[in-house]
Amino acid sequence: MGISVEFYLGACDGIESILLDNIDRFRSWYQEVATDPESRSAYSITVLNSADRVLQEGRVALQAVDHKSARAIDELVESFVGEYCDWGPGHDLLQSTHSGSLSVETFRSSLESLHVQSNRLLSWWDSIRNGRPVGRDAAQIPYCGSDADFRISFATADEIDALYQDLIAIQQQLSPNSPANMAIECMSNALQSARAMGAGLIIEVA
Repeated sequence: MGISVEFYLGACDGIESILLDNIDRFRSWYQEVATDPESRSAYSITVLNSADRVLQEGRVALQAVDHKSARAIDELVESFVGEYCDWGPGHDLLQSTHSGSLSVETFRSSLESLHVQSNRLLSWWDSIRNGRPVGRDAAQIPYCGSDADFRISFATADEIDALYQDLIAIQQQLSPNSPANMAIECMSNALQSARAMGAGLIIEVA
C-alpha cells in the first residue's frame, strides 16, 4: 500500500490537550522503554528534553521560536502519537474512526482528478500530506519532523463541520463509478465520526 493515512478521534483542539494531559506519563515511559536495548523506540535525548520543558512550562513550551525548537517539538509529538499512543501504554488515548486506511497516493490522485475548488479541503489535504505542527502556525514555521515518511496532523472540532460539508458537496456530484469515491468516502467517514463525538481528528501518515 505504501505510505498510508490513518484517522483517529482527537480532542477538541486536536492533539495539544491530549499531549499536555499525559506528558508526565509519556516522559516516564519514554525514559524507561526507549533506553531498553530491546525496545522498538529509537531513543532521542531531544524528545526527553522537550518533554521536560513541557512538564516545567506547560503549553508555552510548544510555541517554537525557531526551526531548531520547532523540530524538537515536532519530534516530541511524533514520539507521543507514533510510539506512546500507537503501541505503548497510551494506546487507549487514540480511538480509530474505522474509516479505512488508504495510501497517500490514492488521496492525492483522487483530489487532483476532482479538481477540488474548496480552499478548506485543499489546505486540509496539504496539512495531512506535509504535517501540521502543534502550537504554531505552519505558515510561520512549517512542520519539520524527524522522518519524511512519518507525519502527524490534526483538525480541531471547530474545523470539522465545514470540512465535512465541503466533502459532502463533492461526494454528491460523484458518479457511482468514480475512482475518487473510496478516498472521499474515507475522509467523509472520518469527519462524520468526529462530528458525532464533538471531537477533533488526529491524522497519522506512516
